[in-house]
Amino acid sequence: MVSVPEKTVLLDPELCGPDVARVAETCGRLLKLSPAEITRAVEAAEKRAPGKHGAIVIKRHVPVAEWDAVSSALRLETFGLESGTLSRRDSQRLGAWRSRLLWATESEVRQYPYGSRLAQVLGIATPSDEGGSLVGQCGLELTYDETLRGRPGVCDSEQGCHGD
Repeated sequence: MVSVPEKTVLLDPELCGPDVARVAETCGRLLKLSPAEITRAVEAAEKRAPGKHGAIVIKRHVPVAEWDAVSSALRLETFGLESGTLSRRDSQRLGAWRSRLLWATESEVRQYPYGSRLAQVLGIATPSDEGGSLVGQCGLELTYDETLRGRPGVCDSEQGCHGD
């Protein structure tokens, strides 16, 4: 078994403003999700806390290479706006969408290179309620959970102005 890094993609619904459909269409295409699904998530966040809802999870278990491709494509995305005739307001919105609309957090998943061989001995690990780390549920995963999980601490990371 090996732990493989992956990403959890988040969206800032406050940046959508009245253009939820436009944002949902573009993000859905990039993340291979239904625009309706994204629209429902943004609208649900607005209903829970009007005007102030923070980031929402849009997609979990995204391979790192897939996120890298989405992040690169997002920097060039026009969101359906005509680039030659943008007003100052639209230009600012486009810049915000490209740089701050989507971002990703680190997570991990266990992969078993030999499939189901010794599955009952190895056991399984599932994501914790807080997200991110995995928790052993049975077998060796449970027996050695404390060792496999590591210890809490600070994770230093760097992020460029383009979110990469």
